[in-house]
Amino acid sequence: MAKLSDFEEALHEVKNRMLIPNLREAISCYYASSYRACIILSFNSLVDDLVEKLRVMKDVNNDAKRIYKNISVLIDKQISFENTLMEQLVAANIFSELDGEMYKIFQNLRHKSAHPSGFEPSAECARFIFTEVINRFLSKASLQTTARIDKLVSD
Repeated sequence: MAKLSDFEEALHEVKNRMLIPNLREAISCYYASSYRACIILSFNSLVDDLVEKLRVMKDVNNDAKRIYKNISVLIDKQISFENTLMEQLVAANIFSELDGEMYKIFQNLRHKSAHPSGFEPSAECARFIFTEVINRFLSKASLQTTARIDKLVSD
């Protein structure tokens, strides 16, 4: 299979450089025709990125602090937290409704890829998820927030 340069170019858009090894592995999986693995790694990178962005925001945004605290408890107890994370981000307007819907689509495809479901994703499906996760989420330095405005008002 020919190498697709836009995969490598997309990596340059990722703000959290700690995610690059996972994303490179997703690319390797794609080229090995392991599309389910590509989808799983892409979604997991998205969740890791969201948790890290919340960790950074928690010191300047009360909603982010509350959400981070809630999901940290679930993470520590090894309880599924992905739905809670997305629902709370949307409720706090840190995530737009559209981002929440896209997250649900990615999560659904991740679940179908990770569990016995008979799901056979195409190369195009894996490519779409990989690039959209980067374009929509990982290329942004932070989540939507009014932290700067809140800081100006409090000052």
